[in-house]
Amino acid sequence: MMSSIGGLVAGPLFGPYSASKFAIEAFTDVLRQEVGPLGVRVVAIEPGAIATPIWERGRLAGDDRWAEVEPDVERRYSQLVDAVRALADKASRDGLPAEHVAEVVAQAVTSRRPRTRYLVGKDAVAQAWLCRLLPDRVMDALVRRAVLRA
Repeated sequence: MMSSIGGLVAGPLFGPYSASKFAIEAFTDVLRQEVGPLGVRVVAIEPGAIATPIWERGRLAGDDRWAEVEPDVERRYSQLVDAVRALADKASRDGLPAEHVAEVVAQAVTSRRPRTRYLVGKDAVAQAWLCRLLPDRVMDALVRRAVLRA
């Protein structure tokens, strides 16, 4: 199952994306429990930032919606929107090549005993560990700081 670190760590303005990936995480767990006893291996691939067209498509869709917001909404969210745009630009430019994900998928598919989850990229590994170790409010503050620093 192709998930994302966004299925473990949600970021501001990525609500629909993270919700869909959280759902994939849950569905992966359920399938693993249901079909595991039948010998079927169910694995979640959880990449971090990967340099794919999703960033440009998302930015274009976001820009279209942003052009229609009320002035009060624009004032309230402009700093956050600018920061998320900068993060998307950075991910598009500096993210891992998609081939890294393909290599991990190949490893999972060919493994005799695949792990239940494969994190792809140092950013995904770091976020997953922080998410497991830190209380929610501390994690929220770190995400907020990281986004606004971008």
